[in-house]
Amino acid sequence: MRKLITILLLSIATTIANGQDTTTLTQFITKWVGKPYRYGGNSEKGIDCSAFVKRLYKDVYNIIIPRTTKTQLKYFTLINISLLRIGDVLFFNSRTSPSGRHVGVYIGNDEFIHAANYREGVKISCLEGHYLKTLIGVGRL
Repeated sequence: MRKLITILLLSIATTIANGQDTTTLTQFITKWVGKPYRYGGNSEKGIDCSAFVKRLYKDVYNIIIPRTTKTQLKYFTLINISLLRIGDVLFFNSRTSPSGRHVGVYIGNDEFIHAANYREGVKISCLEGHYLKTLIGVGRL
């Protein structure tokens, strides 16, 4: 929990410096971290990665995006990772996902939030190692 609070405070400081208000995003993250993963799920009782990103965009940014990772990948404009900022969508290859893809949302400081898997549920992960190696694109509206 301490790590989550530290990450959120660093994200807030970063976005204040960039002129971006992250209050709603911080509240959303606090509500969802630890919720269970369920393939095809779309609620706090269980949610998959693309439904989670769809929910985040609706609740935080008031933007309706497509439901599946495949359609989200086509919906967002792909940008260079060097331009990465809070709210950008990260797309990954995945050997464990039934779709072969995974998606999450960048929250600053090399961290992103995602509905990871059955064991871990919704969590914050560092964009390094495995995740950086499997990254296939960064999307922005």
